[in-house]
Amino acid sequence: MKKYRWIIITVLCVSVGLILLGWLNNPKHVFAPVKDFESPGGAPPDSAGNQGGEAYEPNQLVGLFENEEQAKECAELYGIELQSFSYGVAVFKVEGDPNMLIEKGKDNGWPELSLNHKITAF
Repeated sequence: MKKYRWIIITVLCVSVGLILLGWLNNPKHVFAPVKDFESPGGAPPDSAGNQGGEAYEPNQLVGLFENEEQAKECAELYGIELQSFSYGVAVFKVEGDPNMLIEKGKDNGWPELSLNHKITAF
């Protein structure tokens, strides 16, 4: 009798565990689905007023450097202003088209810079 009781308890525990595991692994029960950029007007405009596409800070470029001196040297190469440097990330202020500066840097083999993309949690 004791042997059957332990078998029944074990089967019940495993069954409950599998049910809970299956329910928790199914994201439609845990979180409501989120649809990216599916609003009636399309993607929200960025700060420059551009509708859709990639959102980035206008007139800013970013780059990764080991120290602030390297970032200052890069700013001199590109002819732009170093706005801030923190934790290895340099932010540069740009006059004109930032994409043209990125291409110029690639052509000349200068340190790589990119657009300062906005990243939001929700």
